[in-house]
Amino acid sequence: MANRISLDGTVFRPETRYSQTTGKPVLNFDLSFYDGKAQDGSTKYGSIRVRAFGPLAENVAKDITEKDRYVVEGHLSLDKWVDKDGQKHYRLVVIADDIGKAYNKFGDDGKAVNVPQDPAGGQQMDDEEIPF
Repeated sequence: MANRISLDGTVFRPETRYSQTTGKPVLNFDLSFYDGKAQDGSTKYGSIRVRAFGPLAENVAKDITEKDRYVVEGHLSLDKWVDKDGQKHYRLVVIADDIGKAYNKFGDDGKAVNVPQDPAGGQQMDDEEIPF
């Protein structure tokens, strides 16, 4: 049985910490996503905690900023803890295997970017732009 998940959403509260035992980086952030409309017609959003370790955490932490859109692939894990009052808590977390910036087909002004295309459907490029 596979435990795989792929999400895209908006980053909130990114933070990098270092393991006390190994000194390796741990990146945590919340990923907010559209969750449809409420009964009153207002927009609903949800969020899920994302966690990355080691080189992935270190590389992504260099560039990640609040309100950026990212795509995360990984697997689900369940955090369990007891607070100082003895209350048990549970939270689903995505343990990231891959994280990448999500690019929008719209420009900053919200208008679609016009990219000329050839009749076969591919994107046109000048010969000087081809990297090989």
